[in-house]
Amino acid sequence: MGLIKPKRLRPRPVRPYITLRCVVARNQVGWCRGLCRPLRGRGMCGRLAPHALRGRTQLAIAKYEERKDDGGD
Repeated sequence: MGLIKPKRLRPRPVRPYITLRCVVARNQVGWCRGLCRPLRGRGMCGRLAPHALRGRTQLAIAKYEERKDDGGD
């Protein structure tokens, strides 16, 4: 007979700010799947859309492509 009783594990409550409903995927997802077209950096679910963010390299490539199309290279 053991002196220490086994610890009862309780399920953690679901946090609503992590499992938001995705309008496009029709499922509860923990992160953005990149399926929607973001409007001003936000997806249809209201979260920040990481596929709408652009880094320095992507902005530089877009700027170069713009200049190339204008014939200014």
